[in-house]
Amino acid sequence: QVTFNLTPSLIRQLNDLATGAKDIYWVLGEKPVSELTDDEKRFILERFFDVNWTNILARYPRYQELLDKRGTDETNISAAMTSFTDQDFFDLQVWFNLSWFDPDFLAEEPLLSLVEKGEGFDENDKDVLFAQILKVVQEVIPYHKELQDQGVIEVTTTPYAHPILPLIYDNQLALVGNPRAEMPEREFSYPQDAERHLALSVEMYEENFGRSVRGLWPGEGSVAQDIVPLVVDARYTFMQTGEPVLAKSLGIEAFTRNSQGFVQEADAL
Repeated sequence: QVTFNLTPSLIRQLNDLATGAKDIYWVLGEKPVSELTDDEKRFILERFFDVNWTNILARYPRYQELLDKRGTDETNISAAMTSFTDQDFFDLQVWFNLSWFDPDFLAEEPLLSLVEKGEGFDENDKDVLFAQILKVVQEVIPYHKELQDQGVIEVTTTPYAHPILPLIYDNQLALVGNPRAEMPEREFSYPQDAERHLALSVEMYEENFGRSVRGLWPGEGSVAQDIVPLVVDARYTFMQTGEPVLAKSLGIEAFTRNSQGFVQEADAL
């Protein structure tokens, strides 16, 4: 009834995180403030405000207060290094990670108590927070699998690293879609790489979802006639792209939508 697309590179990252891998944001979010180096504090001040300031950060008074204290101009980082207290860093570690949760998670325990507390966080609060982060990460793929097994959703996937597959196959294919494209001096054509991206995507999909692959969403919806045999050989049964590609394939200048929302032809060439 609805389709979700999970790229193999995302699946790999989720599996790595679910089994204990941590990126620099996770590591510095968990690290006790008393053990942070100056370089780590600077990183936190620079990067732990990387959320939408209007629609997300501003919803939380303490998070907004911390941004105001640091300043919206990153040239103020040096001053913030001395003006931020240990408690400020504690609260910033927590709010940066809390703010990335869907509001539904924030409206129920164990995160609701942290939202309501708002400030003055400690290591116990961070333990609760990161335990919940790990729990949610670990549930992403199994939950999609469960819903697909129930017939509620379908999960499609993408060539392994979300490449523009036709350009890997042969970058001259860019001229089919745009004859006036500015091309590099050196031609690039590695069909074997395109095949490998597809093979890896099938392998990862079937390993994680326990069924044969069906649908392919090419990176950026990029398709070309030349890659169709590769997709078929990889055992995909369909692939998706956008209306402009369909229009050009049918020799139609454009598509419009009628009052019921159905696509119809317009301005046939």
